[in-house]
Amino acid sequence: VEYFEGPVYFELAKQHSGFRQIPVFKLHFINPNAQKGKGFGFIIPLSQDSAFIRAEQYSVESTKDEFLSSLGTVFGYADLVKEKNTLYFTESGSISISASSFEEVAGNMNMLLMDENGRSMRLKGRFNARPLYTQQLN
Repeated sequence: VEYFEGPVYFELAKQHSGFRQIPVFKLHFINPNAQKGKGFGFIIPLSQDSAFIRAEQYSVESTKDEFLSSLGTVFGYADLVKEKNTLYFTESGSISISASSFEEVAGNMNMLLMDENGRSMRLKGRFNARPLYTQQLN
């Protein structure tokens, strides 16, 4: 068992290329002791009428046949310091948002990620995310 401690940030984007021009909520878990780009993150598609992420549970749906095409599925990745050139992607699990405001988003996650060789890792625990930067959506 390994523990991750570090800052968690969120951002809201008007659209993400893999999600057919719908707004997405992004969580970024950053290891402050690692080189740039190392850490893990999640993308949660939002409904068109949603101004922000709601307090509810968001689950991973199978995207094996159509990479990033399922509306409403959580997509995640992990790029770790210990393993060179190995990316892990979400296989199953969920993220539960318990509190949501433009200043902080809190919740729990229990996610299973796998790499291309079938190795897996489980990420679970609580988080409190702060805004990545001041956002303005036009």
